[in-house]
Amino acid sequence: MSELNKTAIIYEDLVDVRFSDLDHYNHVNSKHYLDLIVTSRLTFFSREFKVPFESMTERGYGFFLTKVTINYKRPIVGLQRVFAKSHVAEIRDGKVAVIPFELRTADGTKLFSDGVLEFTVIDMKTQRSTVAPDWIMDYFFR
Repeated sequence: MSELNKTAIIYEDLVDVRFSDLDHYNHVNSKHYLDLIVTSRLTFFSREFKVPFESMTERGYGFFLTKVTINYKRPIVGLQRVFAKSHVAEIRDGKVAVIPFELRTADGTKLFSDGVLEFTVIDMKTQRSTVAPDWIMDYFFR
């Protein structure tokens, strides 16, 4: 089944900035931007699909982060909720998920960062890349 004939499912969630995410300037440390977007995807997945994310590994599949591009637009200052939005834009070669994302203020008016994540689907037994089965694609496209 080709994702070209389907619509991407938009993953949206509000994520809390934790005290441990802050540096001594009261800004979210740059390394935590990635954590915020990945956490939002996992939370959305569990909530919307009513399936624990671990069910993928139980079925023998996982995801390995192979590339990250983050464009920092403005600092996230202090403890607050951040609006995270992402979707799978394409699946290259049936096994690399290309995921553009944005992190914004909770009301969505100000952009903190945007970028692209690339995850490779892996076989948990061999730890090698593999083509994603249709049931995984159903979590990304309608």
